[in-house]
Amino acid sequence: MGIYSGWLTALVVFGMTAILVEANVFGAGDSKLATVLALALPLSSLPFALWLTVMVGGGLAVFYWLKYRLIKRKLKGMDPGLPYGLAIAIGFYIPIIVQLL
Repeated sequence: MGIYSGWLTALVVFGMTAILVEANVFGAGDSKLATVLALALPLSSLPFALWLTVMVGGGLAVFYWLKYRLIKRKLKGMDPGLPYGLAIAIGFYIPIIVQLL
């Protein structure tokens, strides 16, 4: 596929994340971040990037759950949202770096 592989990967990622944005699972910024990072990946690396993103996101979810569980009495009124941009960045950067090696 050559140079069009990154564009195809970005199109697939945008389609998937647009559905998640509409369902209020993802923020629009998360969708844009994942789409831009997908430009650097061939379609064959996408499953690994998505799997890694989910694994890092799961670790973050456990960390944030424990954090809010342990200090919820002290920080009333805080939004217990999960900043998923970090998981997306790590999940996509590692396959990009592996591809470049």
